[in-house]
Amino acid sequence: MSYTNCLTIGQMKEWDILDEVPYKYFKKNDDDDDIEVNIYHTDDDDDRPTFCNVVFEFELEYDCSEGTLPLYTTKKFKSKITYNTSSPFAYFMTTLQDEDDEEDDDEDEDDEELIPFCWIGL
Repeated sequence: MSYTNCLTIGQMKEWDILDEVPYKYFKKNDDDDDIEVNIYHTDDDDDRPTFCNVVFEFELEYDCSEGTLPLYTTKKFKSKITYNTSSPFAYFMTTLQDEDDEEDDDEDEDDEELIPFCWIGL
């Protein structure tokens, strides 16, 4: 399952992805700014079948000069979130699924032979 590779700062704040990131790294970004994100699942908790782990890897550009002339650099972050499969966060993860995957599924369904169904009422 592949996910989109782009999230906004607002989405990342809303779903607590930026909780472990110090504020100085994203304070200059607007909530509508897009960030390139690598999203993947890990299988760390096999003993808890109703929970999943997902990792978000992203880079943020920030001003490290502390002066009048800005000097920008990027810093890589990795945020790991454990969530229940019946939580609102699980629904959020389904909305992030790449649209190409859905199109591939539709093509597979079209290839299957349709069996006619007839209902006989008594």
